[in-house]
This record gives sequence, structure tokens and C-alpha cells, in this order.
Amino acid sequence: MLPTNSGPALRCRGDAGVSLVELMVTIIILGLAATVLVGGMGTAILASDGHRKAATADTVARDYGEALKLFVAQRTGVNWCSTTPYAVTFTPPAGYSASQPATLTCPGTGTSTPQYQSITVTATTPGGRDVQTVTIVVRPACPKAAC
Repeated sequence: MLPTNSGPALRCRGDAGVSLVELMVTIIILGLAATVLVGGMGTAILASDGHRKAATADTVARDYGEALKLFVAQRTGVNWCSTTPYAVTFTPPAGYSASQPATLTCPGTGTSTPQYQSITVTATTPGGRDVQTVTIVVRPACPKAAC
């Protein structure tokens, strides 16, 4: 039997339409999904920036260490060890800094004392968030006859 009243109060099952509640739920779900995606992208960008700065600081520390090794290689004889920082010519990228300790210790003389000097090179990222270190071992030059 068909309904006799065909006014706007009655809806047949075949009518296509979306209620306001269904539309609001859909918009809220899409908004939450977009918020999660944007938050995830922001986190990924910050992590990538931190990793890039840490990798650059590691490169700065290694480059400073190489410059230090080149400088020390030019020192010979009894002057192979220094108690003050070595005068290394090195320019780090903007915002980064590289340094060596302000006071260095030289080994004692004698055959029982190991003849080397350990220097820790420190490189810092802009803002000081990350610090990378490299340890350089300085030894006296080997005499030509013994090498």
C-alpha cells in the first residue's frame, strides 16, 4: 500500500540526501586527518633539519681535524707537541664553530711514556643544539731512517 500523504514530512527510501549531522561528522573526520598529516610533516621537517645540522657539524669537526693534522705534520723535532692550542687555519660554515681545548698536555720524556698527544676537536651547530667531537692523536714525526 502506498502512502496517501506525499508531503515533505514523508521520505521514501530511495531519496538521496545527506543530513546535516552526517555532513558535520564527515567534515570533522577530514579536518582531523588533515591536522594529523600537517603535524606529521612538521615533525619530519624538524627532525630532518636537526639531522642535517648534526651531519654538517660532524663534517666541520672532521675538516677541522684534518686541518689540525696538516698543521701538526709541519712541526718537527722537539716542537712536535704544544701545550697551547694549535694555530689552525680553518673557517667553518656560517653559524657553526670548531674548537680545540684551551690547554693541552704533552707527554713526559722517556721511553716508558707513550709519545703522543690526544686532542678532542669540538664542532657546535648554530644555536648550540648539537655538538660533535673528533679525537685526533698527535705523534712526533718519524725519523727518515726509522720509517
